[in-house]
Amino acid sequence: MNKLSRHLCKRLTIEFKDNIISQSAKDLIYTELKSNGLICLNKMQLTPSQQYNFTKNLFEEIIKLPPSLAFNSKDPEYNEVAVLTNV
Repeated sequence: MNKLSRHLCKRLTIEFKDNIISQSAKDLIYTELKSNGLICLNKMQLTPSQQYNFTKNLFEEIIKLPPSLAFNSKDPEYNEVAVLTNV
């Protein structure tokens, strides 16, 4: 049986201009998500609107968590965006 080894968080630097993600950046994100389960996008300071557009561009469909799993600290305008601090 193969051992599953994952990093705590794979750090990536992705360029996101004009709400467009290149295909090579998408491929990198997909690959790292599959192998690590979690990624950290370095130096991306996005507004909730930009976060929503980034996710929509990357995955095409945004899945809302059911109320029992949802975060309490949601952005008022973009309920799909959870507000996290000290991360």
